[in-house]
Amino acid sequence: MVRKLDGFCTGCGACAAKCMKGAIHISQDREGFYKAVIQDEKCVRCGLCEKACPMLYESERMGPIAAFVGRSKDSSILTESSSGGIFPLLARSIIEYGGYVFGCAWGEDLSACHVEISTIAQIPRLSKSKYVQSKIGNMFVDVKNRLTEGKPVLFSGTPCQVAGLKNYLSKEYENLITVDFICHGVPSPLAFQKYIMEKEMQYGAKVDRVVFRDKTKGWKELCIRIEFTDGSVYSLPAAKDVYYRAFLSNLSLNEVCGRCVFNSLPRTSDITLGDFWGVEKYHESFADNKGVSCIVVNSEKGRNLVNCIQAELQMEETVPEKILQGNPFLNGHCTLHKRRKKFFELLQKEPFGIATAKCLKPTAWEWFIEVARYKLGLNRS
Repeated sequence: MVRKLDGFCTGCGACAAKCMKGAIHISQDREGFYKAVIQDEKCVRCGLCEKACPMLYESERMGPIAAFVGRSKDSSILTESSSGGIFPLLARSIIEYGGYVFGCAWGEDLSACHVEISTIAQIPRLSKSKYVQSKIGNMFVDVKNRLTEGKPVLFSGTPCQVAGLKNYLSKEYENLITVDFICHGVPSPLAFQKYIMEKEMQYGAKVDRVVFRDKTKGWKELCIRIEFTDGSVYSLPAAKDVYYRAFLSNLSLNEVCGRCVFNSLPRTSDITLGDFWGVEKYHESFADNKGVSCIVVNSEKGRNLVNCIQAELQMEETVPEKILQGNPFLNGHCTLHKRRKKFFELLQKEPFGIATAKCLKPTAWEWFIEVARYKLGLNRS
């Protein structure tokens, strides 16, 4: 029998990709999150969807076998990356071997969605952070097709998306490398779209580009930058931006993020990437505010790919314990905001900013402390 996972579905899409009868599709729920919906009249109770679900059947976990602090030696890559510019180099290596890369990009309607790329020129589409849940679509099937063709494949996603892909494939492929990131949790696409609508009304122009990790003031200053079609620019530190405030306080996150079983050691991916907050305590040569990544290698395949780009990196060996001091989500999950449910109820009838303001009423100093805690890796809740 097919089990229903009310409140537990991550929206990874593994079940829909696995279903041979087309009985499952992924659609947005009332809160705007992508969730699996089962059409009982088409379901034949074969159980394939259950075996593909990472919440019901845990994927194999690996490592860590090595950890590094690193960043690209190419200043242009470093500037255009959220952290140390590691992912663009990994992607380029795979493409140069005739492979394909799957990752999150912005759609034409400013929705986050997974896409397939095969040229170096397309890599910037997958670079930079997108703080909103990504729609997988048919990507798992496309990944399998490329693997079956014998092509090298790099898949990048949240820890639960990687786990979903592994369960869908149900066997190990030597030509597949998976990369996840240290995940704080995924905000609602509905919340993001309502936020964008407010900004467009405020500026009287369409949003052309969103950069969640703008480095104009340096890597350590969490800033958002929104560019409009008329040339206008909105730019604020995280402590003052309403979308960032809802995100960092765990107000706008998926309910399942509060009990995530994938964002922990050992991991399901071959490589885990993230910011190395607090790097100045352990690796002083990287403490220049240009951006730096932690690289956690979980498998030999992951180690081999990192070795392929080593000459292009400034890199030093470290240990997971040092990363955890500044980024505890390497081995743990967030605690949802106590007014999360109220927030999504308000979002049905109120603008994003008003719904957020009614649920979050801290002083400017309290938000300064909250962002500082985030940078130090202290805000588990």
